[in-house]
Amino acid sequence: MLTMFRPGFGQLLESDTARWQARLSASLFLNQGNVERLLWRNNAVIKHVAKGWGFSSRQTYMRGTFGAFNTENDWFSANFLYYRPRLRWYPYLMGWTETNLRRQIGFRYQLGPGLSYRILQSERHLAKISLTGTFEHTAYQGSSFSEPPEGLEGRVLALYRLTARLWAQHRLSDKLLLQYEYWWQQGLRQAENRRWYLEGQLQAGLGKGLSLLGNLQYSYEPFVPAGVRKRDLLLTFGIQYQFLKM
Repeated sequence: MLTMFRPGFGQLLESDTARWQARLSASLFLNQGNVERLLWRNNAVIKHVAKGWGFSSRQTYMRGTFGAFNTENDWFSANFLYYRPRLRWYPYLMGWTETNLRRQIGFRYQLGPGLSYRILQSERHLAKISLTGTFEHTAYQGSSFSEPPEGLEGRVLALYRLTARLWAQHRLSDKLLLQYEYWWQQGLRQAENRRWYLEGQLQAGLGKGLSLLGNLQYSYEPFVPAGVRKRDLLLTFGIQYQFLKM
């Protein structure tokens, strides 16, 4: 079982009323038996929205082992700068960086502009769609692929991408919040170079900023090292603490 980092509720501001939000979360997967599997994921998020501009930043670190082997030592950073995010339509600038041990991604970054549109907003429901154009640069740590990507030069792959995204949250009750998102990332001149990502998260409020989390992720990466699966499924449970909302 593998995982793949994405901005995870980071590109678009979750609230159009709270000016500042900051939270920490940790989730865990543990399997013990003939082989021990441990996966530990930590997130730190800060967001700010004002009348004329806003930003969000999310830092994610994941550590994993399978028996005596290290399987994850991964870092992901997603950062967004918004212009007039209180409007129904608003543009933004996106910057991502990523490493992934299992997929031998030494360093990957994406940078580019995007446009967001709020398709639904009510007291308990919020949904948005967005479209982003980016330049992506990936430096791999290895070159043994099951299917080498077009345009690979040594261990470096550079291309332009177009990303479509749906994000939504639903307040199911005073203590239950459901969030989910779907990404589709398409290489502009390489039709076979496309990836997608689906994530759903259920939060149960405990009071004083604490919540229990259940998180499901399912993703597809088209080009991976030999012996690594293209599709990943991950289910974790943890806790979240929101220490700033104003």
